[in-house]
Amino acid sequence: MKKLSFLFSLFILLSAFTCENEPLDSEIDATDSGNLNCEAAAQEVATAALAFISAGEGDYPQLCSAYKTALENLLAACGDPDGSIQSSIDALGDCSDPNGFDDCEALANATNLAEVNFNNATDDNYADYCIAYKLALENQIAECGDDDGNLQAIVDDLGDCNNSSPVSSAEFYITGLFNGESIIMETGTSDNYLTGDGSGFSVLDFEDDNCIIGYHGTLASSLPFNQLPAANINFDYFYNGGCNYTNETSVFNSIFTVGSYDALNDEGNLEQGMHMEYYPTGLEGGWYTSASGDQSNSQFQITNSESANYTLSNGNEVYRQIVTGTFNCVLYDSNGNSIEVTEGTFRVRFSQYFN
Repeated sequence: MKKLSFLFSLFILLSAFTCENEPLDSEIDATDSGNLNCEAAAQEVATAALAFISAGEGDYPQLCSAYKTALENLLAACGDPDGSIQSSIDALGDCSDPNGFDDCEALANATNLAEVNFNNATDDNYADYCIAYKLALENQIAECGDDDGNLQAIVDDLGDCNNSSPVSSAEFYITGLFNGESIIMETGTSDNYLTGDGSGFSVLDFEDDNCIIGYHGTLASSLPFNQLPAANINFDYFYNGGCNYTNETSVFNSIFTVGSYDALNDEGNLEQGMHMEYYPTGLEGGWYTSASGDQSNSQFQITNSESANYTLSNGNEVYRQIVTGTFNCVLYDSNGNSIEVTEGTFRVRFSQYFN
């Protein structure tokens, strides 16, 4: 006899089913079960699945057939990129025998469907699809086992299905999901983060009075001093010009332009790009950097750039820039251990190199 766990998980998954290839004619009559649009087909599956859950041996063939037809309509209306819907149809067999289908195959199909929905989730439906995916995995584990532990590992990685992206409304911040853990370094909180408001971090070439300079903005805690996570956002080789205050400041506020930048991992190539440094236990502890290792899928984006210059009491002007942006990268320590940073955001401030 069919297992309630299988039907319940499949009901949840298919009632939430969405697709990108819905027919252009969205006004098709949904009462015609052979000519449904995607949304109507998903609703038909939900209704048929609900009836199928309560089927007894006497009405099993009829309700199974209705459910199978609903799945076929769903496949026709929404497509089936990974074959999961067709596999679910096949698992029902000819609907003649309540014990005639493979529960574990059906549960695996439900998990596959859940994974498809989860991988295409938006911020608005992430929690729902994550919970459905976890439920499908847990049902599969309970009924079919998990000898190698792979399914349970996925369940553990999904956590509490809270996809709250780490964001900040502070004046300065660096945030991100660090191997899935939300880390927020920001000013103006009880953690007493300060922003580094210093000079450029490297002058690499004095040949022919030509300097190539990079800059960085830092977030680090002051109380407790350097005991909380800290980070730098580095703007590599953004200045290329004369080695003096006049030349640098004449262009300083204009060189951090909005756009995408490569994640540099070779400090010797003198190409303009960006990288990040991360100190999990403060600036005096061990550190990770994206300036090494594979960065083929990494990207930094400047989304806003504004000057923040000010004049000293002696009349000298200090040139500063506030840069806001997003990033994804992989950080490596000296032993090759890595941290993947996703959904990264930053707003940092720094000043010119020459005084």
